[in-house]
Amino acid sequence: MAGIDRPRAREGFVVATIGTFDGVHLGHRRLIEETRRQAAVLALPCVAVTFDRHPMAIVRPQAAPRLLTGLDHKLELLRERGVDAVVLEFDGKLAAQSAEQFVESVLVGQLGVRALVVGSSFHFGHRHRGDVTLLQSMGASLGFTVTPVELVTDDAERTVISSSLIRQLIAEARLDEARRLLGRDHEVRGEAADVRADLVAVPAELLVPPAGDYRVSWSVARVSRTGVARVREGGGGATMIELAPDVTAEGDAAPARFAGDGRIDVRFIATIGRGAEPGDAPSTSRSRGYR
Repeated sequence: MAGIDRPRAREGFVVATIGTFDGVHLGHRRLIEETRRQAAVLALPCVAVTFDRHPMAIVRPQAAPRLLTGLDHKLELLRERGVDAVVLEFDGKLAAQSAEQFVESVLVGQLGVRALVVGSSFHFGHRHRGDVTLLQSMGASLGFTVTPVELVTDDAERTVISSSLIRQLIAEARLDEARRLLGRDHEVRGEAADVRADLVAVPAELLVPPAGDYRVSWSVARVSRTGVARVREGGGGATMIELAPDVTAEGDAAPARFAGDGRIDVRFIATIGRGAEPGDAPSTSRSRGYR
């Protein structure tokens, strides 16, 4: 087990919730809120147990989804919700572990869980054979309580909020709907691909909206800009995002060069046009043309 921000628990005990937490969306936040509430009552540390990669990357690599958030980003979002994070290395050994072994060795043996909060449909362990009923049965004998939380439903669509649904919305460039379920703009993090820092290479594992033009904001080293972005596939599986800052009141484009470590955070606000070809002018009069 790899621990990040491992809490110093009183007598080694914690209150925990567990999941992949990709995107840390509104459904995840409901779990976190209940976990924090119980932790306050018990005067114990509150932790979110998650994984260093999506479990499908090990169990069925060919079916592994592109992620809404990389690990570092996910941990930041969890901290913002007021929980520490414990990261488990999801490898073949963990994937093969039975549900009972996971409870005994990880939840009780390594974490000291005294109260566990999970989604009502939570499944875990080898072949997903563990469920809430098993957790409650084992908790009664091993000294921890289990609280199943009903899944959060999007009132507008009467649909259960899930990472997979949000991925589908982003893949279809339905950014307004994705924002409603995420509780924020969809954000991806990449590296500057040229010295001007207006071309961003996003790792292949992260989900970016389909090729086209988008209204965006972005930041580098705490300097923020707004403008438009063109998304296109890059080499080696990476996705390339070309940024075009808004024109200033004086008629000049805001500078594209930034100081910093090269990381650029891009937040997608709205779809301008889908399927743009390289070299086409962006669909906005307020931005400079792409190179």
